[in-house]
Amino acid sequence: MKIKTCISTLRKLQFNRIKDVDELIEITGMVYEDLIYGVFNGENSSRKTFKSVAEGKNWLRVKNNERKNVLIRNDVWPKNRELKGIQGMFEIVNVEEEKFLKSVSHASVITKIGEKKYSVTWFVCLEDEEQHVKLADAIKAEKEGCISAKVISYFPIRLPGSKNWKQNAFAQMLWFKYQPLTPVEFVLKNELKVWVSPSKLNADEGTRESLPIDSLPALMQETVRSFSKAYCCPPEFAFAPLLTMIGSVIGHKIHVKPEKNSDLVIAPNFWAISIGDSGAGKSPVHLRMREFFCPLNDKALSDYEDAIERYEALKKIRKEREKTVSKHIRQRITAIDKTLDPIEKRKMEELLASEVSENSRQPQKPTLVRYTTNKATYAALQHMLGENHNGILMDLEELKLFIYQLRGSKGFEYRSFLLECNSGFGQHDIDRLNTGTTYASNMLLSIFATTQPSVIYPHIRNTLKGSEENDGLWQRFNILLHPKTTDNVSSASGEVEVSLISKVQSLFSSINRCDFGFQPNLGLKERSVCLSERALGVYKQWYREITSFKSNKDVHNVYQNYLLKYRTLVPKLALLFEVVESFDNAKQVVGPIKSVSETSAKKAVRIAKFLESHARHVFDVRTNVDTANAILILKRIDRLPSKFSARDIAQKNWSGLNTNTDEVNRAIMVLESALVVRKATSCRQKPLWEVNPYITEAGAQ
Repeated sequence: MKIKTCISTLRKLQFNRIKDVDELIEITGMVYEDLIYGVFNGENSSRKTFKSVAEGKNWLRVKNNERKNVLIRNDVWPKNRELKGIQGMFEIVNVEEEKFLKSVSHASVITKIGEKKYSVTWFVCLEDEEQHVKLADAIKAEKEGCISAKVISYFPIRLPGSKNWKQNAFAQMLWFKYQPLTPVEFVLKNELKVWVSPSKLNADEGTRESLPIDSLPALMQETVRSFSKAYCCPPEFAFAPLLTMIGSVIGHKIHVKPEKNSDLVIAPNFWAISIGDSGAGKSPVHLRMREFFCPLNDKALSDYEDAIERYEALKKIRKEREKTVSKHIRQRITAIDKTLDPIEKRKMEELLASEVSENSRQPQKPTLVRYTTNKATYAALQHMLGENHNGILMDLEELKLFIYQLRGSKGFEYRSFLLECNSGFGQHDIDRLNTGTTYASNMLLSIFATTQPSVIYPHIRNTLKGSEENDGLWQRFNILLHPKTTDNVSSASGEVEVSLISKVQSLFSSINRCDFGFQPNLGLKERSVCLSERALGVYKQWYREITSFKSNKDVHNVYQNYLLKYRTLVPKLALLFEVVESFDNAKQVVGPIKSVSETSAKKAVRIAKFLESHARHVFDVRTNVDTANAILILKRIDRLPSKFSARDIAQKNWSGLNTNTDEVNRAIMVLESALVVRKATSCRQKPLWEVNPYITEAGAQ
């Protein structure tokens, strides 16, 4: 058997449905590591190999559109993809032909062999041959009109050089047209009363994408990859804090407008939450990345100490001067008292009052420049935002304490305050009898937090239910990342290079010093750049796609509101990418930015689509909660009677399981779809369920 072949060879062998490698991977369910062996360059016929799957994938998509010379590894398929077919012969006499065809529409091959006679074949992925025989017997016994059923052997691909190629060519061609069924799918789709091993339940299912690291600026790519490798965590856990931190340093220094005449001015601040189970690696990365602020904090503290010294010196000078001024004032008062003319006396008093007022001005006490805060009441946070006009990052190691602050009457005040801080141009006043009135305007707040699914999901769920939590707070978190636990996480560990830490710290310091070419007295909203003409086109196309949900009634209105707030996401990302790309590490400066380029806009759109896939997963709470409830019931299923109802489960009052019967029923539906349970045949008044004996024999999963 040959170790490799190519797509053009497969086409000649009746696989003309294959267009390219992407389709081949989609059809076979293989991965690039299994398929891509190498590429022959047409000019020098030398083999080109790839260091990574991403590099090979990029070559296939960009540099070789025809893809005829891609070598495919084929020694893996017969070894890993062998499957069995269950073939049934049907003679339908008492069944309508249309109804019969509909009942077997999920089969792999349906062939009419005579008048009301059909041969139906299902491909089933199952290693145990006894199970295949069991399924074939069930088809014969339970499927109406089935005369006989047997197990037949198929390979998904017969390669050049293997035996009996021509005899199996028809089956091979059909493999590319029809996907095989799992045993559970086979039983459920055919409505059989036979038990097979149930499917595994996974509460972490979803359509979340992996972070497209190649879409980030070069320095961010290097940082994300390095931290992900060093801390053995998904790259998303390095991306979220890095992005939020850079955006908070940029703050009000520069803004972006979609168009020149637009009144929408967007600050590049982000509200982000990294979601993962305990031990997933989100916290160590976050804590290490806090070091990026070290040079800024050190300089701010040094400047503050110098300013305090000058302030104390001015206070001493003022105190000594007051002694001389007081003596002078007493002499002036004596002279005023001796004046008889009332008009002249009033003039002298007003002149003295203005002089006293001028001389009594105290030097302004300096304030410490703050870049982050870890815990603050909303009054303290408002005070800090009023003093730090470029904005502050609320850097939370754990979201739970922050959520606790949002409870009660004071929590509602805090929530309303936070809603004002999201855009960067909000204003908030606090009136107190003891402290008076404090003002803050153009408040710009960035938020980053880590949390576990059990902490955040109940609040998202309450928002979806339309409770008092549906005030728009959670919809303002434009970055909600919950990486899959099955993502390819590097097993390497170690330390991040000191040179990389220094480079990122230089980026932060350079941004902090940069004025981006704006005049000091320029208005805040005038410190803006626009999307270029082509970048604007990219942005508008993306926004049309992201708001296409309006015609879909299945999209929850809360999630619709969340997507509407995505209007500012791409401009934020594009501006941030433009700033990072303009950083010159050799000169330690951030270059001038005249407009946001098309390249940055395309990268921003790609990242926005990735973020939207995670947000869709987080807001699809019903699926996650139902699966989690199903797993909880499965773990305790041995405590239930042999035949049970939803009410039997609800009355158990199990910790972590809502006793609402509707929720229990939805969890049972999840169990039924995995063939953990099925409806008992003897139930009449209320649905009763029985447990798969494979579970009771081997114990709960």
